Amino acid sequence: MRKWLSFFIVLLTTFAAGISLADGDGKMLYGKCKSCHGAEGQGNPSMAGAFKVGPDILALNDGKVADCVKTTTEGKNKMPAFGEKMAAAEIKAVCDYIKTLKQ
Repeated sequence: MRKWLSFFIVLLTTFAAGISLADGDGKMLYGKCKSCHGAEGQGNPSMAGAFKVGPDILALNDGKVADCVKTTTEGKNKMPAFGEKMAAAEIKAVCDYIKTLKQ
């Protein structure tokens, strides 16, 4: 009985963590994007130099969330695809958060 109880506690904890990630903490997930896109979406000049692109290329624009989701999922130019690394709900949460940044 104790093994089953432990199993269900682990299962519920895992499920609850999955729900919170699915709901998405876009700000937390965006932390992985900062190295290229900057803390406020302004673009990181040193990364732009490393990629040999203008800093404005890494700046996040006022585009539509759907465009952000597509680019993040599929990649574009030097932006790698994250569709196999992140759940769709996580990508959407990051893109929703990006819309809140003051650029």
